[in-house]
Amino acid sequence: MERAVAESRKVPAQTWRALLDGMLATDANAQLEKIKAPTVIFWGDRETIFPLRAEQETLAKRISNAKLTVYEETGHALHWERPERFAIDLAAWLDEPGD
Repeated sequence: MERAVAESRKVPAQTWRALLDGMLATDANAQLEKIKAPTVIFWGDRETIFPLRAEQETLAKRISNAKLTVYEETGHALHWERPERFAIDLAAWLDEPGD
């Protein structure tokens, strides 16, 4: 975690502001139904950036061929918090036959 924070601090504040401004200005909701690729949504129930499970469930419903995988007792960085489970789940999803 210390390394991630240290690397993030190397990025100028104006870059972070521009990134967030762009994210907030984009309305991706109108594009969700256009996604046809198999999609997995990994989400931790202690998420603080995108905290509402209902939003994740809506994403999974609006994206055809999407699957929601919920991690209990896990926050935003589930790949750091539950790396073994994440690796297993991701590998299993990648091994699933596609359409």
